[in-house]
This record gives sequence, structure tokens and C-alpha cells, in this order.
Amino acid sequence: MISVADRQRRRGVVFRLTEPLRERIAPVTVLWPDGKPVAEANVWLSEVAKPTWVVGGSVSHTNAEGVFDLVGFEGIDYFVRANIYVRPGYKPHCAEKKTITASDVIAERIVMVLTKTGDVCTSMQFD
Repeated sequence: MISVADRQRRRGVVFRLTEPLRERIAPVTVLWPDGKPVAEANVWLSEVAKPTWVVGGSVSHTNAEGVFDLVGFEGIDYFVRANIYVRPGYKPHCAEKKTITASDVIAERIVMVLTKTGDVCTSMQFD
């Protein structure tokens, strides 16, 4: 048995996958409670099994229309998360996390509405 962590390097060991991992797109739209899009919102996936890890190592940001397509892999359950810090004071605004299971068919954009503010956003971020 060989243990390898994310971004860890082992010299002289070659792993060959029998089939490539298949990407799974999670299209996200982030909105304010009034329905307006949130530009530059932080959006990310985390595995249900590893909720404190961010898939890909960093969060992504929505465009001017509040849109971003997150990329995960088939066969994995994920949480979708969204937040933004608003100036002045960088007050956090966040959406309730959503779960997408490996068996879910994602036919439409996942809409994340930033309905929560303050300290609850910090405590919810990785629960």
C-alpha cells in the first residue's frame, strides 16, 4: 500500500488509471435576495466526505452576471458553497450550502442566494 496526498510527489512511482476521471460540471449562479447577480462572489465545491477541503485548491469567482461553472468529477458527492465580503468592513454574505450527490442529474444552473450575513457565514463556511 502506498499513501499519496494531494500535491505530494513520489519519485520512481508511476500510477496508471484504467480509465480517465470524467469531469462533472456544476453550473452556478449567485444572486442577491432581490434577484440581482453577484459579481466576484466566491464559489467552490467541497467533497461531502472532506467538507473542509476546496476542490481544485482555491475558490473561483463569478463573472458580472453572477455565473461560474465549477468542475468536479463524476461519482463524488459535493457541497456547493458561495459567499462574498462586502466593503466597507468586509461584511460576509453567504448562501446556504447545497448538496449535489453523485447520482444527481444537473440539468439547470444551481442558484445560490446570499440570504445570510455576519458571523453565521464564517461558521457555515466549512460545516
